[in-house]
Amino acid sequence: MKSLRNLFMVAVLIAIPAFGQELTSDISGTVFSSSGETVANASVTITYKPTNSTVSKSTDSNGKFSAKGLRPGGPYSVVVTSSSGAQTIDNLRLTVGDTSRLNILVESIEDVVVVASALDGKDDMGFATKITSDDVQKFSSVTRDIRDFVRLNPFAIVDSVQDGEYSGVNIAGSNTKSNNLKVDGSSYNDDFGLNANGYPGQSNPIQLDTIDQINVRVSPVSVEYGQFEGGVIEVVSKGGTNEFEGSVYAFDRGDSYSGDSVRGTEVDRSFDDTSEGFTFGGPIIKDKAFFFVAFETNDKTTPINFGPTGSGSPATQPITTAEVAQIRADTIATYGFDPLGYTGSNTSTQENLSARFDVDISDVHRLQVNYRESESEALKGSNRNSRAFYFASSEYLKPEVTESTGILLVSNWNDAFTTEIQYNNKSTDTGQSSPIGNNTANYNIEDAFGMQDIYLGVDVYRSANDLYTENDTLKIKGTYTVGNHEITAGYSDDTFDVYNVFIAFQDGAYTFGSYDDFLAKTPRRYSASNSRVGTELGGAASFDYGFESIFVQDEISVSDQLTVTLGLRYDDVTGSAPPKNAGFQETYGFENYGLDGGSSALSWRFGADYMFDDGSALKLVNGTYTTRFPLVWASNAYSNNGVQTASYSSSNAVEGCDPTSNPANVTSTMPQCVKDAIAIAPLRDSTIVTLSPDFDWPTMKVLNVTYEKPMGDWFVVASYLKKDYEQAVYKVLNTGDALVGNQAPIPALKAPDGRPIYNMDTYNSFKVALNNQGGGSAEIFTIGASRAFNDGASEFSINYTNQNVNEITGGNSSTANSSFGKSPNVNPNAPRPGTSAYETEHRLVATLKSTHYFFGADKPTTFSLFAERRSGYPISAVFESKTADRSAARYQREAFGFDDGLQDDNSNFLVYAPSGINDPLVCWVSCTSPDLEFAADAMRMVKALNLTPGQIAAKGTANAPWNTTIDLKITQILPGFRDEDEFVLTLGIQNLLNMLNDDWGTIRGRDYTGTVAIFDVDMTEDFSRYILSEGSEFDLSNPGDIYTSFNASLWRAQLGFKYNFKF
Repeated sequence: MKSLRNLFMVAVLIAIPAFGQELTSDISGTVFSSSGETVANASVTITYKPTNSTVSKSTDSNGKFSAKGLRPGGPYSVVVTSSSGAQTIDNLRLTVGDTSRLNILVESIEDVVVVASALDGKDDMGFATKITSDDVQKFSSVTRDIRDFVRLNPFAIVDSVQDGEYSGVNIAGSNTKSNNLKVDGSSYNDDFGLNANGYPGQSNPIQLDTIDQINVRVSPVSVEYGQFEGGVIEVVSKGGTNEFEGSVYAFDRGDSYSGDSVRGTEVDRSFDDTSEGFTFGGPIIKDKAFFFVAFETNDKTTPINFGPTGSGSPATQPITTAEVAQIRADTIATYGFDPLGYTGSNTSTQENLSARFDVDISDVHRLQVNYRESESEALKGSNRNSRAFYFASSEYLKPEVTESTGILLVSNWNDAFTTEIQYNNKSTDTGQSSPIGNNTANYNIEDAFGMQDIYLGVDVYRSANDLYTENDTLKIKGTYTVGNHEITAGYSDDTFDVYNVFIAFQDGAYTFGSYDDFLAKTPRRYSASNSRVGTELGGAASFDYGFESIFVQDEISVSDQLTVTLGLRYDDVTGSAPPKNAGFQETYGFENYGLDGGSSALSWRFGADYMFDDGSALKLVNGTYTTRFPLVWASNAYSNNGVQTASYSSSNAVEGCDPTSNPANVTSTMPQCVKDAIAIAPLRDSTIVTLSPDFDWPTMKVLNVTYEKPMGDWFVVASYLKKDYEQAVYKVLNTGDALVGNQAPIPALKAPDGRPIYNMDTYNSFKVALNNQGGGSAEIFTIGASRAFNDGASEFSINYTNQNVNEITGGNSSTANSSFGKSPNVNPNAPRPGTSAYETEHRLVATLKSTHYFFGADKPTTFSLFAERRSGYPISAVFESKTADRSAARYQREAFGFDDGLQDDNSNFLVYAPSGINDPLVCWVSCTSPDLEFAADAMRMVKALNLTPGQIAAKGTANAPWNTTIDLKITQILPGFRDEDEFVLTLGIQNLLNMLNDDWGTIRGRDYTGTVAIFDVDMTEDFSRYILSEGSEFDLSNPGDIYTSFNASLWRAQLGFKYNFKF
């Protein structure tokens, strides 16, 4: 592909002188005579001009007509003829899922043309942002990612601090994975929930040149929408027309087009990032059948922020490149495998193919067929902070292939009745493996070479990791118009088939207290899990589940000014059963459930849209919705059932087996005696995940009020959104006390600040249940204004948004222990809502798009700017609760009684903020010889993080810094080789501020968990006092553990060449 790209660029240079979602759109209207009376039996012809496809309707006795199931986009013409006169409306464009409502005045003269924008038109009652294909082509997207256009919605925030594929879109203060992405009605989410970006691949799977429109909704009134907590992102693709047209293009955004300095720090980066592709479409049979195909390939490397001293990485770690080489050589000599060195960048390749076919079967039936394929592979590095160093063997390769096929049949049976039948199939095949393959243990060396942790060997979560998911969706709906009612009813069936192999610690994991212990093969800790039969296949989970839904809705045109919508939706969730564990049921009083327990939800919607005489509008949506959470959370119940898999315990092994006491068994592969011990492990030594017997699919209640008003040349929009929602959360069952109902009771033993202390005595063999819990909420207000100027050739907008969002869990991980261990709370087993990790309290955005004709009428130049200033994400102060050993006593004193393996990142307990140096509940490092110097520093830290002295910290008391960015794009069109052809040259610049001054545009943020571990916690034996010492992230010079994202802070440009042709 590189030779193709180079050839194409040379040619250009020579030629240049120096869940169920709505899939269609609707038009409805009322025809009036010049005297103001309605006109019955008027003929209405609606034409989709690119294909000359027509739909004919007649007005009823009240002068009303309705056309359903139309292709989104346009332009459309609407021609009305009657005995009272005629009218023609031209250049009407439709938004997917919305109805354009027209009041049409016929006159006695013919061929009166009215610009569509001058008519009364109503979009969705809930707040939404429509991004057109023109916006996609002219606004800057250096990364060629739809995130750059979704962020035009004031509720949507792109997490620019996270690099590359880790960056997601947080809509209305919710996790990226809670959004619902649809492409031509087909789900294009990462259904399983492993990718931080929410895509079913390493990067954006949707070619920008195939997009006709993008719609971002936060509260759609239609009952056809559901399965989201953040927002719904709908992408509508381009289709073929009566003209053969296409494009070939190439974009380069490598290190030649990048900055090299951030606030005086020189950054030497070497990376490639290129895209090449083509589009082609046209008629198969003119006026009848059409096609549109596109292909794009992307190859890129993304530099990693952190690396060893001497590596040239932007942010250095204490370990040196020489020491890395030493460890590598010692590992080969001692353990017989090569851990590889360090990785300076993540790499990924991706190919996207799409095809769309449209057939006007007859005047009644229209067929649309879509196919998409996205194939990607990435090497994901892990060095993301200064405290832990990962050898390349602990990184992982992730290949992923997604295929999607969709069929839509729209039938306009008569003037009053329209049906739609939709079928979609999507499959995703995902693998994860170490660059050295599997079957090698993981090694963790603590406190060596200036690092808290050094990791080599196969990552414990990639040792057995393979996934295949398939999603089938069938949806049937009909819309019937009678009088002033448009009644829609339908049925949908959404099924998922999953095959998942996930066995954490399948190759074993050693922890060494020092480098000398590593060389001597004397680990202080050994962990292992496996299937009981000793193979990956023996631990595979295969299951299915489905959403079956029925819905009905009535849209009532109460008057020409008022429209009211009423709707009901019923969802029923059923699934297959996991292998049942008899010992679990005997111990806990209920069987281990997957989705076989079933769940249902009844949702309702109410919407009102009132148009005032001055052109302003008041829109209201109130209703309930099913929400979305990663499928992997439910899948954990099928992978961790205690029947197929178990954990190693020395108590089940033969004498002399345990690697912590027998160096001969400290090997790179799992000893046979360990496998034998796992095969006979009792219930106690099995990790079991279940859905709670009373689990119901989470729902949310939404109120959205939007006011729109034209004010001279300006158009002003203000919107208020309130959400109250449930979330899926994990809760521990084996806390040491008998359950009360289906929940673990709050124990009587208390910590010094009054929070409970549990009594777990296992390691990595916890029993947890997935529950749904209410308490999440959001209140968001946005106000914005826009205007056109320069005779319509320029547009400007400005918007301010304020968020107040509370969550129960951030939902930022996939495994049960990670999800439990990365959600800060007073008591993680009884979580309370608090400030969301994704809240952006303040956001100001301005956009400008302006077209000029410096070089002639056929050579337009367009400038577009996107400017954003926003407050940083919240930061929560937490205890570091890593335990010295696995005893119940240590768990209680150092981790509030929880299994250390359950906590994962040890960041789920909000700190107690001492009242002062003399706080009676605190010992400073030692109760006999308190460290008063540390005490003074600790109180400075309490103040720096805005903690309330003498109380347990609230979530999100501090914030990461404000970030400001400006992106610029210049688009120049020049004549092509033939009359209708054109060259399109684009220059996009991301973070223009850094280009102007390296002190500007610096992007700074906090760890993705939103936590900072400031105190390492211990307690006295009588639990009356805390013993606090420095946590791993205690740093008075940087209280919030803020880091600079050099990748995001450096300006970056994209140079693009595209040739558009027609024939």
